[in-house]
Amino acid sequence: ALRDNFVHGDCHSGNILIRAIDVTQGDNDENNLVSILKDKTERLSEKIQQNTNIPVPINMKSDKISSKQRDIEGPLIFLDAGLTASLTNDGHKRFGVMMGHIATAKCQQAAELFGTWAIMDEEKDPQCFERRDRFVNQLGDIIHDSLRWRYKDNEGNSIPNKGIPFISIGPLLRNVLILTQQEHITLDSSFSAVIASLGIIEGLIKTLDPTADFLQWGVPYLVKYRKLDSLRYLLNN
Repeated sequence: ALRDNFVHGDCHSGNILIRAIDVTQGDNDENNLVSILKDKTERLSEKIQQNTNIPVPINMKSDKISSKQRDIEGPLIFLDAGLTASLTNDGHKRFGVMMGHIATAKCQQAAELFGTWAIMDEEKDPQCFERRDRFVNQLGDIIHDSLRWRYKDNEGNSIPNKGIPFISIGPLLRNVLILTQQEHITLDSSFSAVIASLGIIEGLIKTLDPTADFLQWGVPYLVKYRKLDSLRYLLNN
């Protein structure tokens, strides 16, 4: 979304393949795709059980899990690209700036840009601008409350506005959608598809890596592809 303005609209696990190549060093006996997938499946099963308390089926466990970490390289292959989402050129620029505001905790400015995707029709709804203003004001608070700061002082308290904050897209998106219903806000369909797709992608990745951090990953893209040099200092931190 940040680089190519193109988002897969149905990015569940069944639509993603990996063309796996084992590049593990110093091991010839187990360098085959079957051993790779078996090892990865066992490790993933244990991680899922640890994070969800869901029992792993007995047939997915083995008597011994290899202590050797497998290294896999290879391209990802995305299937079923019939459902995709993109923004207009202007919308793509605004989206990058909005994410930059979130990365620097300028929550109200981010909310104001988010509000530009609300569909306004004063003829059908004379109060649409009033409702959008209420929506934007409340959205700023929602974004602010969604930020989690990484750095802590000697007493363990979070230090606001230092470094890139952590944000979870799924809960944020849920609260935003609830607010749109409360204020009867209709969002641009392309923008809605993009943010919904990002929520799906985040959910998929976090089943594999609960520590996944989209905002931290996204800032380098904002600097490189959206030319937001004002965020460059965050990379140095």
